[in-house]
Formats: sequence, structure tokens, C-alpha cells
Amino acid sequence: MPKRIQLPDDFYKHDFKQLAKIEKHPRTRIRFIGLSHIQNGKSYEQAAQYLLQSLSAVKQWVRHYKDEGIDGLKATQWSPQ
Repeated sequence: MPKRIQLPDDFYKHDFKQLAKIEKHPRTRIRFIGLSHIQNGKSYEQAAQYLLQSLSAVKQWVRHYKDEGIDGLKATQWSPQ
């Protein structure tokens, strides 16, 4: 079984559910909802299934949060090259 990403100590101090309510960008809102589910004891797999996202996407959100905090979850501008 793959090793689960260790959550930072400050992960539980954020209210991701509240952040999702005030977030305007839909992708960022989904990320906050996913992390809220993980805070509430759901597995990464359950969060991914609930949000119709891939497991790798949820793991990536956790890594971004771990590396960059809340700012790592914000949607960025993307343009095709």
C-alpha cells in the first residue's frame, strides 16, 4: 500500500469548508471542499470519489498545501502554448 502524504501540523487550523464558501474560483473551491473532507476523516479516495476527481489530483492538492500553504491551492492562469 502506498505511503500516505504526511499532513502538516497546521492543516487542521484552517476551516476549508468556510474558505470554499467564500472562494470565487470554482477549481479552488473544489480543492478546499476536498481538503475539508480529509479534515473530517475521509480518505483521499473518498474525497476524490465524492468530488469526481482523480486520486492523483487529491494527492497533488495535499502536496501543494504542504509545500505552499493555502496559496498552493489557488487556481493559476493557464494559456496554451
